[in-house]
Amino acid sequence: MTDWTVLGETWTFDNLLEHSVVIDGVRYNTAQFLLNVKRSWLVNDDVRQKDIDDVKLMETYLKNAHE
Repeated sequence: MTDWTVLGETWTFDNLLEHSVVIDGVRYNTAQFLLNVKRSWLVNDDVRQKDIDDVKLMETYLKNAHE
């Protein structure tokens, strides 16, 4: 994938690099960036239960990671 339209804009690979981390040689979006994306989806009428659950899980993880 070379771009992703989320958070009101189209993010190119180069833009997404700023919000990524490499773990064991594989690049991922940061948990905080993905949480922001998933939070933005919660306002949609067709929000998936999976995304609601993911937001709760990620908020708990990030809270505990910073304690």
